[in-house]
Amino acid sequence: MNLHGIEFQHRNPAKEPAHVASVYAEFSHFAELCAKTGANLIVRSVFYDTSSNTFHVDVNAALEGTDAEELVRQCAEASLSQAEIFGVIWHKGGCDERC
Repeated sequence: MNLHGIEFQHRNPAKEPAHVASVYAEFSHFAELCAKTGANLIVRSVFYDTSSNTFHVDVNAALEGTDAEELVRQCAEASLSQAEIFGVIWHKGGCDERC
């Protein structure tokens, strides 16, 4: 699945339909926020791992520690229940008014 230029993969879509729908809804919200802020241009892909219930957000390593990474993190915190960016786990709810 590709939304706003962000490729999405789901490791085990055979889980309960309600869970799968929730995962896709979270990713859709994240992709929309990224598109609104321009972050979709720097997110390579998102992979959802059902074993850890984590969205793994792939961003170019050269952007680690930059304002671009911060923007992606804020979009993730506003939309994804649990996301990993550059090895750090972030949880929904920590975003400021920019997202």
